[in-house]
Order: sequence, then C-alpha cells, then structure tokens
Amino acid sequence: MTYIQPKKSYSLINILLAAAVLGVLGGAAGLIMIYNQTVALSHGIQISKNELRAIETANAEMKGKIFSLFDPESVTAFASGRGLIIDKNPQYIEVSKQWVVASYR
Repeated sequence: MTYIQPKKSYSLINILLAAAVLGVLGGAAGLIMIYNQTVALSHGIQISKNELRAIETANAEMKGKIFSLFDPESVTAFASGRGLIIDKNPQYIEVSKQWVVASYR
C-alpha cells in the first residue's frame, strides 16, 4: 500500500502569518506584564502614602507634646513645684575671652 503525500511547501504568506501571530501573542504577553508591574507599583505607592500619613500624624502629636512641655504655664508650675524662683538680676559666670589653646603661645 502506497501513501500519497502532497508536496509540503510553506509559502511566504504562511511564514509571515505565523510570524505575525507570534508577534501579536508576544506583544500581548508583554503588555500584560507591563500592566501587572504598573498595578503593583500603584499599590506600593498607595501603601507608602498611608505610611507617610501615619508618620505625619505621629510627628504632629509629638510636636504637640513638646510644645505643651514648654508652655509658659507648665514651665511656671514645674518651677514652683521644685521651689525655684525667677531671679530679677542674675549673676552669670564670666569666662576669659581668650581661647585655652590660643593662650599657650
């Protein structure tokens, strides 16, 4: 029994069509990967923004605590609680105006 096989020749159109299909599939896969990276980046940016807001809130609360410590009323209460008084004419220690290192010449 003899099998008759037709001549298999791949014409230029078939080769170009196969290349175009592979190009379209490769392009689609590339665009899907780019889209996934863009979405991941967007989520990362959103997470960073939320962390930044939390840090800014903590910073504002800390500034509020620091400013409340140096409030004139709380400083006065702190001083009076420890028996300190306001000195109208303070006497400061005077230090020589020459530098210690420069005085050895």
